[in-house]
Amino acid sequence: MIERRENIYQERDAFDDFAAHVDQSFERRKPTPEEVRQMDSNLLQLGRIFEGSDVRWHLDGAQNISLLKGEYIGIHKDIDISVEEADMAKFYDALAKSGYGLFLSYPKNPKEPRGKYVMERVEDLKPTENRPDGLMIAAIDEKGKIREEGLNYPDVHLVKRNEQGKPIGWGGIELPEKWFEAHTVELHGVQINLSHPAKVAYFKLHSTRNYDFTDLRALAETGELTPDDVAEIEQTIKAENLVRRVATNIRTGRQAKIRELDKWVAEAESKFDREKSPIRTAYHLLDARSPLELSNLYTAEDQKLMASHEWDYRNSELIVNKVKEILETTDPNMLKPNEQECRREILWFWYHHAISCAIWRYKDKSAAQSYASKALEYQSENHPNKITQLFDFLVNDKFDEAERWASSISEEPEKTTGAGLVDAYKKGNFFR
Repeated sequence: MIERRENIYQERDAFDDFAAHVDQSFERRKPTPEEVRQMDSNLLQLGRIFEGSDVRWHLDGAQNISLLKGEYIGIHKDIDISVEEADMAKFYDALAKSGYGLFLSYPKNPKEPRGKYVMERVEDLKPTENRPDGLMIAAIDEKGKIREEGLNYPDVHLVKRNEQGKPIGWGGIELPEKWFEAHTVELHGVQINLSHPAKVAYFKLHSTRNYDFTDLRALAETGELTPDDVAEIEQTIKAENLVRRVATNIRTGRQAKIRELDKWVAEAESKFDREKSPIRTAYHLLDARSPLELSNLYTAEDQKLMASHEWDYRNSELIVNKVKEILETTDPNMLKPNEQECRREILWFWYHHAISCAIWRYKDKSAAQSYASKALEYQSENHPNKITQLFDFLVNDKFDEAERWASSISEEPEKTTGAGLVDAYKKGNFFR
């Protein structure tokens, strides 16, 4: 067991200047075979720290791009991760069990940035409250002394949330929840949680390092960013500009980068090869050329069937049922992150409408209960739809909860829809 109270303050040398690994075209240096092995080893050690824990974490920065691409885009100077601030106690425990500690790193002498750095051991949130940006992981021995081998010095960023539970960025601006939902990939059998590609792009756009702009192009070329992602990033940055004092030249520069990013994303989307996808049969059924188009075309087909009252989960010839079967029998870990999102959204939508079909077409309460449970399983956190949860309450005869939930719905048309469902249940019109 590691003795926590020893070696609270330690020192280390300043890190090497990463600029030496970037060429005149702002491209990262190609890693040597030994560097590839070391970067793989670091990521594997990181993934193993979190095995068996429920800490909400994900990889940050350009290593996401390399893992999305399937090969390193160049040498990476370090590892960055994000951890939910609310999970810090569990994070400490996961680190301790694996022989690691959390440290706050800062210059011993602020006037000498290339001099010695202090590594201050962190065991609760208090030391980080005023200086949250220098958190690092380091391997330690039984007495808490830093070991200069293994995975050392990944940067840790805390995911902060406001009183409403929304993740926040600079200036307290709310950031999209989906940016903080980890996408899982496997590296040599170990699970690694990736950031949403839009989150990677968002933070790269705030950086002034020359190679970050080159990284953005590499990210766009993975095909994981969509035009909708770029639009959402742009709107978020515009909202920031309203509450932060940002120099005009910086605003103009970011806007120019966004325009370039949008162009690169469009180029990558036009090159998407659906034939290499595990769900290519679904693409062919709807003649979709990209994950976004697959989602949009599925929705259009679904709505057409609902309007004509032909939606029927027992009719195996319907395209929506064929697509559902393909997606549900495909391991999501085999899909790219934007395809995982597409799969999840389509499956939620299918089960959401299957509830209605079970209630009114087949009067099958057991099926409705099963479909409601599955719909909630696929529905993403903070999804705007409120009717799925209402259905679940009603088909399980939880009327008090259903009334409270319906009364909390404020947006139309769901407010009227919710009231109508509650009224139908009260009149005994479910399963009749």
